[in-house]
Amino acid sequence: MTKQKGRTVGRSFRINEEWLNTLNEEAEKAGISPNALLNKILEDYSKYQRYFKRVDGIALTQKSLSRILEACSKEALVNVAKKSKTTVLDVFRTIGLRYNYVDATFFMTTILAEYANWFKCEHHIINNKEYFHLRHNLGENWSIYVAEAVSVLLENCCNKRVEKEFLEGAITLELT
Repeated sequence: MTKQKGRTVGRSFRINEEWLNTLNEEAEKAGISPNALLNKILEDYSKYQRYFKRVDGIALTQKSLSRILEACSKEALVNVAKKSKTTVLDVFRTIGLRYNYVDATFFMTTILAEYANWFKCEHHIINNKEYFHLRHNLGENWSIYVAEAVSVLLENCCNKRVEKEFLEGAITLELT
């Protein structure tokens, strides 16, 4: 599921006028054409939203999630994250990903970062070392949970050891 530029095709659809007005309004705010916005909406749906209900996803505001995280002990968050292997495997199978390095990287950089909004992800390879720098504004407990959950993913499906460095509002993962 890598990002590929496909050819475009012309199609005609009937659209509720209210949704068309919303599309035009949002495209104007974003400074893009309604066609470009509609293509982005269809991409988002194809890569993420169509699976959301299938995997029993729920949506929370960051403020609500922050409050839940504050109520959890660090040890409990680590334990929950360590148990995430079967959940992640189920999600991978539901959305048609293989449990390998390429799809794990796609899952982190695209699904978790772009669509699920867990963090902003920078992925770099420097001097034969691989780094994922994950930035967020959900506090220390989110860093603990994310670092452990993502490490479980990378260690299990990529057979890589993960070194974690915690910064305020960010985690850097080094794969070896």
